[in-house]
Amino acid sequence: MFHTCVLRFSGNPLTPSSPLGGGTLLPTAPTDTFCWYTAAAELANANLLVKPVSVQWVMFDAQDAAQRWVASADGQSVLATSFVSGYFDDNATLPLALLVHRWKAWTGTQPSARCGNCPPGVVAGGTQLPAFVGMPMNGLTASPPVETSLLHFADATALATYVGSAQAQAYLANTLCAQHLTS
Repeated sequence: MFHTCVLRFSGNPLTPSSPLGGGTLLPTAPTDTFCWYTAAAELANANLLVKPVSVQWVMFDAQDAAQRWVASADGQSVLATSFVSGYFDDNATLPLALLVHRWKAWTGTQPSARCGNCPPGVVAGGTQLPAFVGMPMNGLTASPPVETSLLHFADATALATYVGSAQAQAYLANTLCAQHLTS
């Protein structure tokens, strides 16, 4: 299954009756959160960087179905001003996923739990994800991230332990992350 992350900057939340292109809107769990990390968070808190207002997850059978939905007129109409990304993965052993979006390539050591099959990736008949829908930056065209990775954790405690480490502080600096409990 392809878990599609919709970080919304404005507009109404998706509902089960929204045109979802065959996807299923997942209930929002308390662990489904998002944030800009470290220096980017300081910029966001100073209103110099756009902050999402909500996160929702839509599940599709395949990545190309999600990409077709984002590119469709129905998808564009309900996504309003959003940033859409996702991952194809079901990890029952480590169900808490952290989706990391980076606008500058990471040159250090990759975390061991990095997912190798995350978008960006062009699928025939679809569009590329991650992608911005609308203009979240006051008329400026926002550029998609250059790198998307996925880290898995057993639970929120394991994630908090990782985030508190020096390695994680370096890896997560200036990234936009969304977390999702996949099971």
